Amino acid sequence: MSMEPTHRYDDIIDMPHHQSKRHRPMAVEQRAAQFMPFAALAGYEDLLQETAKVRQRQVELGEDAQEALNARLAAVLAHLGEHPRVDMTFFRMDGEGGSGEYLRIEGGVVAKYLAEANALEMTDGRVVPVVDIVRIELNEV
Repeated sequence: MSMEPTHRYDDIIDMPHHQSKRHRPMAVEQRAAQFMPFAALAGYEDLLQETAKVRQRQVELGEDAQEALNARLAAVLAHLGEHPRVDMTFFRMDGEGGSGEYLRIEGGVVAKYLAEANALEMTDGRVVPVVDIVRIELNEV
């Protein structure tokens, strides 16, 4: 392609832009909507976010650490009627190959113990299985 000026459009370059006498001009919002991006690959953003998550394996607590955790959990259960406030860390599996992520609850209030599920129900509705808890601290009663 040559970069030399061709002057092919010199006859129309200075002409006024055509305005239809039959149709009103389109509103700016409608014109802008024509050029908005669309999702060519449905679900691609969700897939990217899921892939970007840091996956972790659940660590097994040693015997001493498990005993200390059980003692702190017993203290929480002993004050269950008083709705104790706790800080806890627990593992939430994401269903893919035994990996997941560690989540923290700081200052959460325990509403009740669900014996059939062996889980703690928090006042915000979250249910945390006891087997997934790796750290729990009783803040206040």
